[in-house]
Formats: sequence, C-alpha cells, structure tokens
Amino acid sequence: MFAVGCILLSMIKAIIFDCFGVLTTDGWHPFKNKYFAHDSDKAKEATKLNGLANSGQIEFQQFLNQVGDLAGLSAQQVHYEISRNVANEKLFEYIKGLAVQYKIGMLSNAAQNWLGELFGPTRLEFFDGIVLSCDIGVNKPQKGAYEAIASKLNVRPEECIFVDDLTSYLHGAEAVGMTAIQYTDFDQFKTELEAVLKNDQSE
Repeated sequence: MFAVGCILLSMIKAIIFDCFGVLTTDGWHPFKNKYFAHDSDKAKEATKLNGLANSGQIEFQQFLNQVGDLAGLSAQQVHYEISRNVANEKLFEYIKGLAVQYKIGMLSNAAQNWLGELFGPTRLEFFDGIVLSCDIGVNKPQKGAYEAIASKLNVRPEECIFVDDLTSYLHGAEAVGMTAIQYTDFDQFKTELEAVLKNDQSE
C-alpha cells in the first residue's frame, strides 16, 4: 500500500492518472523485458532512447529505428509491439463517478499524442487537464512534470492524488507534495483510493 508513506491532506481536489500501465495496458516495458532483459547495455540504451523520445528530443520515427536496430527488428515491428494498448474499461467507468466530485487529470511520459486513437473523444472528456511529456519537454519523475499537471488543473500539488504503476514515478509525485497510490489492479486501487478519500473527508 503505497499511500501510507505520504501525508494525507485535508482537502483533495484532483486525482491524476498515469496513462500506460494504468488507464491502458503498457506496451513498452514488456517489449523492453522481452528483447533486452539479458543485455543490460542494450536495456540502458533503449531506456535512454525512450526518455529522449518522450521529452521530444528525438523524433518518434528515430526512436523506432534505433530501438529496432538494438532488437534486430524493423521500425514497423517495434511500433506494432509497443502500441498494442487496450483501454482499462473498468477504471474508466469508475473515473466517470469520481469526475462528479474531483478534477481528473492525466500525466504521461509519451513520445507522441495518440490519446485519440487509444481512448476516443468520449473517454477524453472525463479529463479536466492532460499533460504529456512530449509537449512540455519534461519526463516523470522530474518535478516539472507534476507541477505542470497541477498547474493545468489549477490546484496545488498538495491537493492532488497521483496514480501510477511505477514506484519511481510515485516517489517523484510525493517529492512535490502529492499523495501517491500505486496501481496494481483495479480492486486494489479502488480500496486504497477510497480509504485515502474517506480519511481526507473526515479530517
């Protein structure tokens, strides 16, 4: 339970979600584990390329080409494997209810904006603010990423809950004052979030 490691606040105004691994399945990390798990040098280079693409420092096609060279695949094959993402329908249905009371945000490390393809306009309407690393030139867990989404939602970081599947990004959120909850599966997340919100409302 990640949320217990941070200070609970008296007024939560926004709940911010990571995209890949939370709102949708994640293609990149399984791909990296599949092709580079036994070669630490290639894994580090692939991670570096991913970071450069996400922050807009290299073009997405260049990222695909170079990762393909590392994996012995074509750029098309790389794109196919990392882009087979499926929306988390159960979570989106739950977010619809949360949006009645809280501002809903999305903060994601992404090399391109393909949210329309992933989610369609109806699901995107749930979000009061979306920040992608490729648009601001800053990746999680740098503090600027979290500050950008808080600013977009017009709230203070201390008024936010941040949800991600990766602990390093949760630590980044906590460092700026957000409450962090790790997403493992829907039932675990729902239980932890509702405990935090109940505690918040009772203070």
